[in-house]
Amino acid sequence: MGSLPKSLISLGLHTYHDHSLSGHFGVHRTLARIRSRFWWPNMRRSVQNYVASCMKCAQHNIARNKPHGHLKSISPPSAVFQVIHMDFWGPVRVPSSNGNHYVIVLTDNLFNRCPKSPFDGVSPTIALPPAHTFYPYVERTRRLLADRARTNILKSQSCWQKRFNENCRNIQYRVNDLVYVQVCADRAKLDARWLGPCIIIKTDGQQNYLVRDDLTGRTDW
Repeated sequence: MGSLPKSLISLGLHTYHDHSLSGHFGVHRTLARIRSRFWWPNMRRSVQNYVASCMKCAQHNIARNKPHGHLKSISPPSAVFQVIHMDFWGPVRVPSSNGNHYVIVLTDNLFNRCPKSPFDGVSPTIALPPAHTFYPYVERTRRLLADRARTNILKSQSCWQKRFNENCRNIQYRVNDLVYVQVCADRAKLDARWLGPCIIIKTDGQQNYLVRDDLTGRTDW
């Protein structure tokens, strides 16, 4: 085992990590291979810093931990149709009879569905009482169900947050920080899993960031 001069440390790290025959191994494997041939002061720290700064590893490695940031639940409303979730789905392969290729789904946050009329399924031959005779009862029932739904949602959200935030790093990024953006669209097997580094140009809350890729000039949330 020989002592590697300081001027050749960068070349040695590149050879044992970045070379096509080295395979971009992690810290332990790269350190073991170098230790079998060379030595220099603070070798482990040098290997750790070099592997952590490798752009190819950052773009292609699989994330083995939870996504950063704690769960931020939406506070449940006090009545129906105060908060509505909207989701888009498509394009579908087979269009509808009207030629539509996309589906929009609207869901009420409180009941998770559109509330039904209390008289669904009643035969049209049955005479219904005037509206003012049953409206107070229906209104009391509606308020009771809304209060129970809100209470149950808050309990469920508390359990979700406790389970999700366990062993989760709550990292907060700031403007001008450099980050990698995960590729969520279709990609080939050997394509990069992460794009970047991108720069944060705007923040919206604690978990939403507007980033810009300086190579392409593209901005995205």
